[in-house]
Amino acid sequence: MNLAKLEYFVAVAEYRSFTKAAQKFHVAQPAVSQQIKSLEQEIDVQLIERSSNGFALTKAGAALYEDAQRILNELYFTFDKCRSIAADSQGTLSFGIVGWDENIYLKKLLHLFIQRYPSVNVQLKRVSFNRIEEDLLNREYDCTLSFPYDLTGRKGIRTLHLFESIAHALISKKNPLANKNIVSKDDLVSECCIFFPPDQMERSTEHLMEFFEDTGRPSEVRCVSDRQILDIMICLNEGVAIVPDIWTGPTSLEIRKVPIAGDPHIIDFDLIYNQEIENPTLQLFIDFAIREKEQLRKLL
Repeated sequence: MNLAKLEYFVAVAEYRSFTKAAQKFHVAQPAVSQQIKSLEQEIDVQLIERSSNGFALTKAGAALYEDAQRILNELYFTFDKCRSIAADSQGTLSFGIVGWDENIYLKKLLHLFIQRYPSVNVQLKRVSFNRIEEDLLNREYDCTLSFPYDLTGRKGIRTLHLFESIAHALISKKNPLANKNIVSKDDLVSECCIFFPPDQMERSTEHLMEFFEDTGRPSEVRCVSDRQILDIMICLNEGVAIVPDIWTGPTSLEIRKVPIAGDPHIIDFDLIYNQEIENPTLQLFIDFAIREKEQLRKLL
């Protein structure tokens, strides 16, 4: 279908005049009439009832007018975005790396993005989880991928859900629980539980503590803000941890990741960014992440 047919039809319906529609597009009135007749023939529906007193939209015409306005507005927006992207096709994306369990997904996402847009300069920066909100608002980097719980609903911060992972137990091989093929919450509640995020991140800690709502709080809870410290503490059998099933620790560590019995506890991962940043490359990356997230989930 020729886009001009829809544009002419919407203009006629909006102005209630073939003459004004023709003036808008700087064409002769017969050209507008011809395009609308061609549209009616193409979809095999009468859109306009003509009479000596003028014309009126049919029910089908009124329905098309409503939908066509939305379709055209979306197309115009897409065209503008494409022009903006093309103008900045060699832009820069600054990505904050928290360095927890998001990395396996992030590596695949960034690999595909760079393949698709090789001219984009992707800059990676090590960041601290408990400074994400402050850093994003200060425009230290464009976006990051992490747990969303303490950042959802924050002023100026936007989150985009990308994937989720089922909680597993991280256990030292020195711990007898590591010999089990599956552990229960009752098994874990008697252990010292080492949690990320740090204890000042209240919503994230609450989300992890919901895991124990049926058994009560663990006998001891310790919070850390560094992934390597957590792995080492588990290796030394100083406690157990609740981690996403995508956890991939160093193979040299004497650690096992063990499934947990009962209803799965879901851990969410979101793309987090400053909604006020006017970087076309960031918007390009967001759109790409939305398009690719279902395919990437299958690769986890």
